[in-house]
Amino acid sequence: MTIQGGLNDDEPDQPRDYARTDTLNTPDAGWLLPAEAAVILKVHPRTVARWARAGKISVQRTFGGHGRYDEPEIRALADALRAVA
Repeated sequence: MTIQGGLNDDEPDQPRDYARTDTLNTPDAGWLLPAEAAVILKVHPRTVARWARAGKISVQRTFGGHGRYDEPEIRALADALRAVA
């Protein structure tokens, strides 16, 4: 009996992709998950949450309390951060 490492036997032992880009194709395409926003901003997802708590970026909370971030705002911030660097 062999036990596979992942839940999906088609892709055993593959690392999870926490920046789920498939959510960008959903009806609420204007909102990003923390990991998606982090990829765009080139920071850790916890940094995105920390910036939201500090009021530096706006956050929309789901009924479950999870944060979603406005895609145009995140992309504008990323452009501004690249301009400064």
